[in-house]
Amino acid sequence: MTDIHDVDEYTINVVTDFFMKNSEKLLNSLVKGVLEVDLTELDKYDPALFNLLFENIEVGLTIFNHAFDKLKKEEAVFEDKEYNEISFKNVPQRFNITLKDINSKSLNKFCCIEIFLSNKSEIKPQITNSLFECPVCGTQIEKIHTNMVFEEPTMCPCGRKGKFKCLSTEYTDAMNITVSDTLNVKPLSKKIHVIGYGLVLRFFDLEPGSIISLMGYPTVNGEKGRLYYDFKILDFKVIKEADKVQIEFVKNEIDLMNFLAAHSHYIEEGLMFIDKDTSEYTDRRRIDLLFRDKLGNVLIVELKIHGDSATVNQLTDYVRLFVKKNPNQDCTKIRKMIACITADSNLKKSCEAMNIEFLDLGVKFKKTCGEEVLVRMAIFNKVYDAYDPKYAEVIKSKKELGLSDESEAITDSGELDIDRIVTGITSAQRNRIIIMRELIKELESKYGSNIALADLINAAKEKEIEESKVKEIIEKMKRDGELFEPKQGLVRRFPKL
Repeated sequence: MTDIHDVDEYTINVVTDFFMKNSEKLLNSLVKGVLEVDLTELDKYDPALFNLLFENIEVGLTIFNHAFDKLKKEEAVFEDKEYNEISFKNVPQRFNITLKDINSKSLNKFCCIEIFLSNKSEIKPQITNSLFECPVCGTQIEKIHTNMVFEEPTMCPCGRKGKFKCLSTEYTDAMNITVSDTLNVKPLSKKIHVIGYGLVLRFFDLEPGSIISLMGYPTVNGEKGRLYYDFKILDFKVIKEADKVQIEFVKNEIDLMNFLAAHSHYIEEGLMFIDKDTSEYTDRRRIDLLFRDKLGNVLIVELKIHGDSATVNQLTDYVRLFVKKNPNQDCTKIRKMIACITADSNLKKSCEAMNIEFLDLGVKFKKTCGEEVLVRMAIFNKVYDAYDPKYAEVIKSKKELGLSDESEAITDSGELDIDRIVTGITSAQRNRIIIMRELIKELESKYGSNIALADLINAAKEKEIEESKVKEIIEKMKRDGELFEPKQGLVRRFPKL
């Protein structure tokens, strides 16, 4: 803690004058137990003083405290006023940094960081200071615990070392939060220690997924040999609450990858981001997303807008190369996951058979953001109501949707066809595929597993499906691993896993 001797009386007097000029605003904030300082006003009042205070914020906080004590003595209206924390508003943009900017040069300098709250711990007691008594001379020694661990004083003024009697200990509330950058293309995740009764209670009310602006200063924490950068939070401002954070626009797998790299809680709470779209760990193949979970396991994620059985082989190959390139990695500590917005019906079963985790992002996004989220993800930079026909004319554009036929995105009733936009398959095509599957089952019961292509085409004609459409569907089902040709002119279903 900075001592009063480290600051001069003149600086304290200038800050006291600033408080007096803004006494009405100050009194309003003190009603809530907060000393609120308008930084834009302070910068205008005395730029040199402003730079002095925030170049070393610990010194600045000491000056604020002593200036307020002086104000209480000089102004009767402030005599009985107290505050639990200092809050800042109207922070100039030049103080904005990212988590990657925290280094030795930024220590103790006031700054703001816009972060995404990924996770938070339960509230725990945090020791702040203790009062000890020397058994030799009876001197009472106050010890402030700066490293978050209980420590005795090293020496008494009488020369006694160690084994002091602890008379009392004070505690406050604390918690850990896991955050990540919102402004970097490759977001950095970090754990930050939050301490202080008022701050912890405010964080406790926030849900993971919120976007907030932290105000404070970088510090060094830990023990000798295990030092790490931390961030002392003085105040924070909520930019978007979790239930108001909307999924950003996703038009391809790259967009999906970038979004989930920055918002990993949609995959799983407590993930630590390692890398994305990287071949560093496999030599050749590029892993979409790489995380470490809260148990220390490596999580390899393969992303797809639409997943099929080929995705299983793709991910299995990536994991094989990862193990080969990283021989020291414990194979029992590697998790495999396929995450997609839509998927073939047999993909989940294939994942179960290969011990691969399956995540249906379509269900996850819908649950979080509502039914129309799939349309948000599909259309470049516009939001459309999937169930309101009035937007049908707006999206009739090849360039916007990448369709071969502009009318394919609109159903017969004039509504937006979500299936066509998200998966590239119209609802009519999907219905034909369902009919074809039923026909194949019927023909199997009559002729056995091997079905003549001619018989399937004739059966489909009775259901008003043209021969060209039948062949298209068969080719698709072959690509998706549902059918194969044991010999020319015959088709057969793959056995279920």
